Amino acid sequence: MVEHILNTEENWNSWKNEGCPSFVKERASDTKPTRVVWKRAAPEDFLGKGPNKKILIGNEELTRLWNLCPDNMEACKSETREYMPTLEEFFEEAIEQADPENMVESEYKTVNNSNYGWRALRLLARRSPHFFQPTNQQFKSLPEYLENMVIKLAKELPPPSEEIKTGEDEDEEDNDALLKENESPDVRQDKPITGEQIELFANKLGEQWKILAPYLEIKDSEMRQIESDSEDMKMRAKQLLVKENDTVFSSPSRSSMAFPKKKLRGLVAATLTPMTENGEINFPVIGQYVDYLVKEQGVKNIFVNGTTGEGLSLSVSERRQVAAEWVTQGRNKLDQVVIHVGALSVKESQELAQHAAEIGADGIAVIAPFFFKSQSKDALISFLREVAAAAPALPFYYYHIPSLTGVKIRAEELLDGIREKIPSFQGLKFSDTDLLDFGQCVDQNQQRQFALLFGVDEQLLSGLIMGANGAVGSTYNYLGKKTNQMLEAFEQKDFTSALNYQFCIQRFINHVIKLGFGVSQTKAIMTLVSGIPMGPPRLPLQKATQEFTAKAEAKLKSLDFLPFPGLREGNVGACS
Repeated sequence: MVEHILNTEENWNSWKNEGCPSFVKERASDTKPTRVVWKRAAPEDFLGKGPNKKILIGNEELTRLWNLCPDNMEACKSETREYMPTLEEFFEEAIEQADPENMVESEYKTVNNSNYGWRALRLLARRSPHFFQPTNQQFKSLPEYLENMVIKLAKELPPPSEEIKTGEDEDEEDNDALLKENESPDVRQDKPITGEQIELFANKLGEQWKILAPYLEIKDSEMRQIESDSEDMKMRAKQLLVKENDTVFSSPSRSSMAFPKKKLRGLVAATLTPMTENGEINFPVIGQYVDYLVKEQGVKNIFVNGTTGEGLSLSVSERRQVAAEWVTQGRNKLDQVVIHVGALSVKESQELAQHAAEIGADGIAVIAPFFFKSQSKDALISFLREVAAAAPALPFYYYHIPSLTGVKIRAEELLDGIREKIPSFQGLKFSDTDLLDFGQCVDQNQQRQFALLFGVDEQLLSGLIMGANGAVGSTYNYLGKKTNQMLEAFEQKDFTSALNYQFCIQRFINHVIKLGFGVSQTKAIMTLVSGIPMGPPRLPLQKATQEFTAKAEAKLKSLDFLPFPGLREGNVGACS
């Protein structure tokens, strides 16, 4: 079909270049002579017959208008007539849009315009040597093919000419250089890898280059190009590394994209999902929730859609909406928003991970599947790797909570060599009371490359002593201020005060555990302390009883966690 279109176009242009001659089909010699039909006079019989070789149209006004531009009939014969622009002119906008630095979304690229696509094919067929070049690449759509061609053309274009610098420009550059010299000299500067290092890495990478490619954000079209260029696995690996090296150091912002601006540390509130009495998500109060955490509790990191947030009781659509709302409301207020994307289906987890990246989350976390459980460390890592690959630029955390998942794979076994298999892995949320396992995780993390976040609120001080550098928990929603005081005392090596704070927090947690403590009860306490309606939990969980709420309130007041009018100075049992 394409060939037919191009041939038709070529015949049409040839006819115009020949002066638009009349076309009469030759009669076969054995056919009978046809009856002579009267025809109008041919243009050459009357054109240019008027005074001063005017072309007579038959009407004075039309004749006057036509002869204002007497060369119209010669336009088809002009040797200077140009039917096709140059490749540089036609693809200029497409080349700019293909540059990752410009961050043009796919739907707005010109290559996705159908009219542009056919014109581009016609031009490529006549001007580009790549059009008829045999290739093993397979393209699913015309835009995908054109994007591949645009990348090739961009590489072949001559470098842009340098602009002539004025004295003012040179002064500005000198000032920038002076500012850079005065910036912290001890800050490590990344350097591009050398040719020898690329050779060494390529030898070790070999057939595994295709596993690494998605983590480097190499497009499918680029991978197919690498495969078509060479059959040698080492050469393919080398091309991959060269491409990534060139991309990273031509775009400085890209080199740090896969790492958070600062490590996830300190308190991280495992947020609740506010609901109405009808069981629908109460989105309007999330903004108020953010302000409460920051201003009243001093907590600026959150863990969304986890156990406390009833993530696995929400639909995928609801989880996406909740995540987006927290990111939106937390912008310029919260330090980091980590979205839990774990699910029983790897496809759902991947969808949620991709969405988290799109909305600008600061990290993602995944729980181990707990219906069809992973029977080995390798099986679990395979699941985690597939989810992490869906958002390779986001820090990835493993959510270790064997009491709920029933997956008994020790965290210290999982950490062994995990960065080699999941490059974006940044740490774990350790929600287990096995301090031996946690201690071994810390022992493996001597270089402090991972964030080890302790997830058992009532044992946090023990986790800090073992080496935790942060904590994720539900009680930090309403006891964050008191827990921050414990962290400050611990950092100042005031261990006596830190222990007193931990004992004080334990008194309350121990009390509510005896009453029956879970997500439902946490919602009731949060509503009581913050004044923000958290609503009931999603079924099958049941709403906390009024009896529980009353007893929890009394305990909060006795510990001075919740002020009340009758509080006396030196209240028995109050925490100082």
